[in-house]
Amino acid sequence: MKLKTLTTALLLAIVLMPVGAKAAKLLNARTLVVAEPLTENAYLSGSDITVAAPLGSDVFALGGTIAVSAPVEGDAALMGGTVDVRKPVTGDVRVVAGEFLADSTISGDLMVLA
Repeated sequence: MKLKTLTTALLLAIVLMPVGAKAAKLLNARTLVVAEPLTENAYLSGSDITVAAPLGSDVFALGGTIAVSAPVEGDAALMGGTVDVRKPVTGDVRVVAGEFLADSTISGDLMVLA
């Protein structure tokens, strides 16, 4: 059963991954706070993820709790137990979550699997 769940999660991650040929920033921590602005694509993983500084490109996050508390200039692909988008996202937002809250503007398309 765990293998099926892992396989499903990996397939969803591939499908939801932002597409593009830009530089990337890979960040991983149990409690991850992005406190400095990033201009490249951000790939984030951890138990608790908070985006506290503006992101100038796409973001892909996989975690237990994800809070987008700063603007995102590109697309956002977010997978977590609880996902909270509190600031504007210029591009598309794709979410797989147990709970999802969007408390700001999403300029592109929104896809939610909850």
